[in-house]
Amino acid sequence: MTSPPLLSDQEFEDLKEVIVRTAGLKISDFKRSLLISRLSPRIKELGLTGFTEYLNLLKSPAHKKVEVGKLINRITTKETRFFRENHHFEFLEKTYLPLIVRSNPSLKKLSFWSAGSATGEEAYSLAMVLSEFRKDHPWIQVRIMATDIDSESLEKAITGLFPESAAIHIPPALLKKYFLKGVKEQNGWIKARSSLRELITFKYYNLHKPGSLSWGPFDGIFCRNVLIYFLPDTREAILKVFYQNLVSQGFLILGHSEHIFDKEDLFRPLGNTIYQKIS
Repeated sequence: MTSPPLLSDQEFEDLKEVIVRTAGLKISDFKRSLLISRLSPRIKELGLTGFTEYLNLLKSPAHKKVEVGKLINRITTKETRFFRENHHFEFLEKTYLPLIVRSNPSLKKLSFWSAGSATGEEAYSLAMVLSEFRKDHPWIQVRIMATDIDSESLEKAITGLFPESAAIHIPPALLKKYFLKGVKEQNGWIKARSSLRELITFKYYNLHKPGSLSWGPFDGIFCRNVLIYFLPDTREAILKVFYQNLVSQGFLILGHSEHIFDKEDLFRPLGNTIYQKIS
């Protein structure tokens, strides 16, 4: 077995600089071993001798755009599952959606943003909740924008194809209604039905360098277990982007270990890391 290449102090600092400049991600010293383990296979795949050559490739005008993207794909966290932190979906189903219909009987459409959607489980969970809601409100159109900086994860999400083991987190009635069981070459997989997939638009989006969004504002934004990976200045900028892209009184949902980082002037807490836009 070949030993992984060594990562010198200077190479580590140079890598961190590329990652911060590109994605605004926080890379602490204890993540040095993580960088080595995740990037060593790529260095070997490229036929390079070590991190110095890899850094040169990241700076090369001919290769840096593609290779920096692959770097970010390899170091981003992709942990997700269907109906993760289910109390957030219960809030949407039992509190927010009934409230918004009562307060606006002429409502015609609802829009949501899954920011940092990874391989799509969150977006598809959201689509199931909204599809159930539309059974009693068929005149309301719903759509979901799901974004991520990891292009490979987005490609997987678009397929709507997941291993059967992921189904354990989907309520049986919803699994039966919204997913097909794979056969032949897709045996051992489940696939979201087209009625579910068509509610979601998956897009590449860099929260660190936010550009204009193709549509909005949104009634709700899910950005769970994402902000904790960013540097403070980037977190603050992202929260402002969310505020600007929410409807009046719209909600923002963060992960269980996150909070609004001193932005009480923008959002009021509703409990369980659910926040409402102050406007």
